[in-house]
Amino acid sequence: MTIKKYFEDEDFLPSVLGGYRPRKQQAEIADFIHKSMNGHTPAVVEAPTGSGKTLSYLIPALELERKIIISTKTKQLMLQILNKDIPIASKLFGHSPAVYYLKGRRNYFCHERFFRLVYPNSSFYPDAVKWFESIAEDYVIEIPS
Repeated sequence: MTIKKYFEDEDFLPSVLGGYRPRKQQAEIADFIHKSMNGHTPAVVEAPTGSGKTLSYLIPALELERKIIISTKTKQLMLQILNKDIPIASKLFGHSPAVYYLKGRRNYFCHERFFRLVYPNSSFYPDAVKWFESIAEDYVIEIPS
């Protein structure tokens, strides 16, 4: 089965994606991505929202068992890919790939910034200080001497 057939087959995608309707552009994107992965050449795809890009690259990657990096503009889209699209594509091939979710440093609590900006001004931020002190034990790791 060519990669386009996955998208044109009346039973394949609808078996795990209720209401799926084949889209020519989605099959063409998948074919382009598949050829790129087979040839080990970079590929860039731009298509409108809702055109099916995610499955267009997940299905070739799973079929060829290739590692891919997915970078999204929003956390919401990344969570959709993690919680909806990858499980759907995985069901089609009967195996789940190893998936790692990385976020930028702005998504994590910065102790240094807290102690530099908030703690010295604790009278202005009593709730923040109280919150930090309530969870501080979770962040302390004792190293045996």
